[in-house]
Amino acid sequence: SRSSAASDVYKRQPESPAPEPSPCGADPVPEQAAPVAQETAADPQKAKQKKLILLIAAAAIIIIAVIAAVCALRASRAKAMEAYGDQLESVTYTMLSGAADAETACNLIKSVWYNAIFEESDPETDPFTRRDGGTGSFYSDFNTALSLLFIDADFIADIDAIEDNQAEVKEAIQALADPPEQYQSAYDDLMDFYDAYLILTNLACSPSGSLQSYADDFNTADTATLTAYNRMELHFDD
Repeated sequence: SRSSAASDVYKRQPESPAPEPSPCGADPVPEQAAPVAQETAADPQKAKQKKLILLIAAAAIIIIAVIAAVCALRASRAKAMEAYGDQLESVTYTMLSGAADAETACNLIKSVWYNAIFEESDPETDPFTRRDGGTGSFYSDFNTALSLLFIDADFIADIDAIEDNQAEVKEAIQALADPPEQYQSAYDDLMDFYDAYLILTNLACSPSGSLQSYADDFNTADTATLTAYNRMELHFDD
């Protein structure tokens, strides 16, 4: 019959598959490609910013280290300059002390020499120029008087002190070689003072010549030493 045939055709129609449910029980949401692309593009930008920050930090550390090194170097140089100035002043006064002792010794040598020749009595020179401990007659040879002076214990001690002073000054002068530019002028004046000082102190330790030549040499050296010291003193603060 027609009704049964239609029923058979209806039964043979394929059934449409039912949509599968979402795992979360909701309808599926379409994928959004644009945000993923934006996130992917932002990653290199963040990496660049991080690298830039690290470079800036490293540069800052290097700059700080350089500044610290420069400051330390300047402080070290300033300290060395100050030490050099102190040594320069110290040796100047050491020379002045030795020159003063030499001046005293030279004056005594000159007096003994003169009084022995011209038979002048003086409580300071009589023990060397006169017999019997300074109360008798004068020695006929002035060399005898000078010899007695140079074997006197007190005078020997004075000459030893002058020679020790010379050794101390020499060592200090050697340590001051190659001065900084700031102290070049002071060093030049120091060497002039040293030359005059050596002449004066050597006259005390090793007299020679005649009375007249010795007296002239002593006066010249004494004046030169004082002049050189006064010039050196200008380099020092009060």
